[in-house]
Amino acid sequence: MAQTGLLLLHGALYESSGFADLLGELKKRDLEGITFDLPGHGRAPSLSEEFSIRLFGDHVIGELDRRGVEKAVIFGFSMGGYIGLWLARHHPERVASLVTLGTKMEWTPEGAAREVTMLDPEMIDRKVPAFGQTLRQRHGEERYSEVLQKTATMMKNLGSDPEVADHDLEQIEQPVRMMVGDRDHMVTIEETAGAYRHLQNGELAVLPATGHPLEKVDTLMLARVIDAHYQRNSSDT
Repeated sequence: MAQTGLLLLHGALYESSGFADLLGELKKRDLEGITFDLPGHGRAPSLSEEFSIRLFGDHVIGELDRRGVEKAVIFGFSMGGYIGLWLARHHPERVASLVTLGTKMEWTPEGAAREVTMLDPEMIDRKVPAFGQTLRQRHGEERYSEVLQKTATMMKNLGSDPEVADHDLEQIEQPVRMMVGDRDHMVTIEETAGAYRHLQNGELAVLPATGHPLEKVDTLMLARVIDAHYQRNSSDT
């Protein structure tokens, strides 16, 4: 039987190559992380469907099947953490445990509307052109606007109908460590703590001197956390 795998799930507007430094640190600890681009992101094929957490979660299950991984310890950054929570709720037999970082849990129509205003391609090119260029490098010139549009639509939908609600969190039995940076301007400590309180087997950690962007998180610290969590929660399945 296959040993529990370590799966790293990237966030919205990101892609799997953003985990390169983290994978390197994990490898020094004899941990091989599994990464791939979620549908419509990075080098993954484009989709005719709109983005949704269920769509991404179903794709993750397909990838685990394809790679022969029966169960995974998941590290999910931002949206990747939300996908991990959805998987723990709806496919508990495939999730050994979960670590989230900077995962937005408080979704309302008003909050989603604020998030969406930051996803307009013309505004990005005008006000933060460096960010726009980064997104083009991640997803390609031809898909830059499409990724933004589909992410905006998904956020609107989450605002009106969250795919991981409080009652879903209450059904999750696996160990879940929820982390948020003390300088995260996208995800609050309060919403992370609020979600943590609904978990049956949860942990809460506030990371010092840490903002939201993954590329600015202390990779060594993050690798140590993931390694410790994996050693506690992985076993032969």
